[in-house]
Amino acid sequence: EIKSNQLFTENSYYLDLLLDDEEKSLSVVGAIIYINDEPTNELDLKIYPNTITTNDNDIVDINYIKVNGEVKLASFSGNDRTTIHLEFDNEIQENEEVFIEFSYSFDYWNEGRIAYYNNYYITMFFYPFVAMRTDYPLETYDYSFIGESYYNGIGDYFVSIDVPIDFEIASSGKEIETIEESNRVVKNYYLNNGRDFSFSASSLYNIYEKEIDGITQTIYSIEALTDYEVQENFYTLENSFRIYQDYVGEYPYDYFNLEFGNIYGMESSGIVYCSSDISIYTVVHEIIHQWFYSIIHNDQANEPFLDEALTTYTTFIYFYEVEGLEFANGYLDYRSSLKTGFEDYLETYRGLSLLENVEAYEQGYAYIIYYHGPTLYRYYFNELFGSDVTVLKQFLNAYYDTYSFKEVTTQEMLELLEKITGYENTVEWF
Repeated sequence: EIKSNQLFTENSYYLDLLLDDEEKSLSVVGAIIYINDEPTNELDLKIYPNTITTNDNDIVDINYIKVNGEVKLASFSGNDRTTIHLEFDNEIQENEEVFIEFSYSFDYWNEGRIAYYNNYYITMFFYPFVAMRTDYPLETYDYSFIGESYYNGIGDYFVSIDVPIDFEIASSGKEIETIEESNRVVKNYYLNNGRDFSFSASSLYNIYEKEIDGITQTIYSIEALTDYEVQENFYTLENSFRIYQDYVGEYPYDYFNLEFGNIYGMESSGIVYCSSDISIYTVVHEIIHQWFYSIIHNDQANEPFLDEALTTYTTFIYFYEVEGLEFANGYLDYRSSLKTGFEDYLETYRGLSLLENVEAYEQGYAYIIYYHGPTLYRYYFNELFGSDVTVLKQFLNAYYDTYSFKEVTTQEMLELLEKITGYENTVEWF
C-alpha cells in the first residue's frame, strides 16, 4: 500500500503498460483522476504518440475513452491529430473530480522520443493528459520535435510495466514490486508529485548503483562502462545534487536514474536520458532540469526560454564550485551568443522575441535558447553584481521556495528576480 503525498498533487494517473517486443508496440490501459480547476462543459485530452501518422491513418488505436463511467466518442483532431475533445451535458465544477478511463495501443516510432532502436525502447509523452487552460490556442501545444511543448500539472503516478523477462527498465518512478510470470516480468512503479512519467526498456542494459547522501543513484547504460567512467559519472551525480540542493532547493525523491541509451539529452521527473557520447556539460544540464522543469514548471511551448535558458546558464554553477571561476567563465564563453563564428546567427535573429512559441524559432532554436538565453542571464548578473554568485543563489533559493511544484511565467520569474536583487529595472532590462 502507498500513502501518497497530496500536498501538491493535482491529478493521479494509473497506467498498466504492455510492451510487445514482436510488434514493437505499447498497449496502455489506465485512468486519470483529474481535479478540475474551473467550471466547464468541456475538456481536451492530448495523446502525443499520434503525432506520427501513416497515410493519414492514426497510429494510436483507441479501444475506449470513458468519463465518469460514460463512454465518449473518441476521435482525434488538431493540426497534429493529438487532441481528443470531450464535451459534457452537465457543467463540471471547480475542484470536482473527473474520472477518465482509457485503453489504446500504438506502434513505436523509428526515431524521436517514442522510438524503438535494436532491443531498446524509449517511451516519453505517451499517455493522455488534460490540456492546461491558457490564453494560447490549443494548437500551440502541438508536439514539438525541435524543443518541448509539454505543459502539465503535478500528479501522482501508479504504473505497471509488462516487458520481456530479459529486459531492464529505467523510469521516472521508484520500483516497488517485481512479478515474474513465464517469459515476462511486470514491474510496478510509484512517482509522487511528478511532472511527467517516462521509461526506457532494453535487454542491453548494464546497471550501476550507488547510495549518495540518502539518494539511490542508478546508472543504466546500453554500453558497458569502464571503472573510470562509472567513477566519473557518480562523481558528477554526487556533486550535481549537492550543489543544486544548496543553490536551489531540496530534491524531492530518494532515488534518481541516469540513462545512457539512444537519446542525446532529455529530461523527465526522476530520470534523465543521455547518449554515451555527450559531454559532462549536457549531463549536468539535464540533471538541473530536475529543478527547472520538473519541480518548477513553465509553459514550454510558449515560454521555452524560461526553463531551458536558465538551466543552461546555471550549469556554470557546477563548474564554479567544482573547477573554479576561470573554468566556469570558460563554459559561459562557450555558451555565448556573441562569440566569434555566431555573427550570422546574431544578425539573422536580431529583434526576434525570446517569448515566441517554440516552433517559431525553427532552425534557430538552439542558438536562441541555448546560447542567447544564457548570455542574457550572464550579462544581467555580471553587469549588475559582478562575479559574486551570492545574489544568484539568493534568487534561486527564493525561486524554489515560491514556485516549487507550481507553474511559473516569465513575468512572475522576472518580478521575483527584481524583488530579490533589489534592482528596480530588472523587468525592463530583460
